[in-house]
Amino acid sequence: MSLTAYLIGAGLTKSLEIPGYPVPLMTNFIPVMTKYIGNDVVLNTLVQMELGHVYESSCQECEECAQILGGSVPDSTPEQRAHFAGLVSSRPPEPIETLLARASSLARVNTYASGSEQLVKYAINQVFSIIGWNLQLAILAKFLRRQFEDAAGDHVFISFNYDLVLDRSIAHASEGRWQPTDGYGFTLPYYTTEDTSSSSPSGSAGAFSTQELPFGSPRIRILKPHGSLNWLLRRSNAADGQSRAGDPERMVLVLDNDCGLRYWPSTHTFNYISGADTWPRDFAIHIVAPTPDKPPIMQQVLSNEEEALKKAEEMFVIGYSLPKTDRDQQSLIKKVVSQRERRSAIKRLTVVNYGEQPSYFEMLSDLFKATSIRKFNDGFEAFVAQT
Repeated sequence: MSLTAYLIGAGLTKSLEIPGYPVPLMTNFIPVMTKYIGNDVVLNTLVQMELGHVYESSCQECEECAQILGGSVPDSTPEQRAHFAGLVSSRPPEPIETLLARASSLARVNTYASGSEQLVKYAINQVFSIIGWNLQLAILAKFLRRQFEDAAGDHVFISFNYDLVLDRSIAHASEGRWQPTDGYGFTLPYYTTEDTSSSSPSGSAGAFSTQELPFGSPRIRILKPHGSLNWLLRRSNAADGQSRAGDPERMVLVLDNDCGLRYWPSTHTFNYISGADTWPRDFAIHIVAPTPDKPPIMQQVLSNEEEALKKAEEMFVIGYSLPKTDRDQQSLIKKVVSQRERRSAIKRLTVVNYGEQPSYFEMLSDLFKATSIRKFNDGFEAFVAQT
């Protein structure tokens, strides 16, 4: 049975953007995040990042402004927020994943940085929660339906996006053949349709076994090597140390009341979830920086990705630049391609992006060594319309 693999980057979601809901790319996440500075979580995150010296370059005025705002974020005026947003957005751009990694590395030496990594994750979630489904989803739906109808065999989407735009679109276009319960390459054991009401255990959300939910077909899978905004993973607890922290057997899937995909809306510092054995425990959104030190469940995702790339006869690269910051992916893809050369090359490679230099397409052509290659450089919308 044939297999079609898709490498999906932030450019796909960006291509579906509509006025009033700017979509960030990994390289310009912070400037776009400032567009949502009216959200207290976003503002607090940007304040903490300044005070935690998470950025590579220093900015004295940025830090002074952050110190003023940090005293009472909810009471800050629109003018104060706008001024701070202007300062932050003028910084040299850095990939959001680089900032996540730096916040983690500074956690032991800077009190503000110690909380920045988690705050950044929740700010990312707030941005995409605000965007929600306010996108040109019909364009993506058209592409997916066509793929599922015309391309027989298996479909494996390797998405480096934290957001749920592709996930939700696949759920709809596949008409239920893809289900979040087991559609990510592993089975999430629990799910919740509830939100925490406070930061204490008494305000915990309830979790339930996913065994009562529908399961999907293994013919369509979404692999997310950098995590997902609807995956919750248990955080460490002083009472039991690291014994159950990060345990994939305690992961919780976030769903709405109809068991459809949604973002986790919480703005609480701690998010307790109860439902089995020693719960309630504190859970957090599970997205990770592209570093070698990944939780066990992510190693499983990477293993599934490697297997898919080995077997794929056709491949699509959509809105993905294979950034140098993600050395894991560069290494994994190069290894798989070198192994394939001994057996069979990818029959067809389709690359879709917008305004890229010729060197980008040359790099991917050299990397994947496909028998034939199609190049589209006018954006995803134009690609769907033309094909």
